[in-house]
Amino acid sequence: MTIFVTLYFMADFTILGGTNNDYISSVYSSGARCYAGSCSGAALQIVQQREANGLPALAQATTNFASFYPVTSRTFLLNLSVGNNAYWMSESN
Repeated sequence: MTIFVTLYFMADFTILGGTNNDYISSVYSSGARCYAGSCSGAALQIVQQREANGLPALAQATTNFASFYPVTSRTFLLNLSVGNNAYWMSESN
């Protein structure tokens, strides 16, 4: 079975030249779309607002997915990292 889960959100962040000074100021307009199953428990949060000690600022959207058949469930995550004067997205399930 093929599973399709789409997570999305908007974020305001600032990248400043130098070390340990990039930050995420807000996250909003999140959502999840699930096909061949259902989504529940969607959440959006700023996990770490400011870059510090070599770790990037981090925002995260999550949703729980349950497939119709066969019955399985997983948690999907979409991460925005801001640090080292750059930004990047990553996902996991």
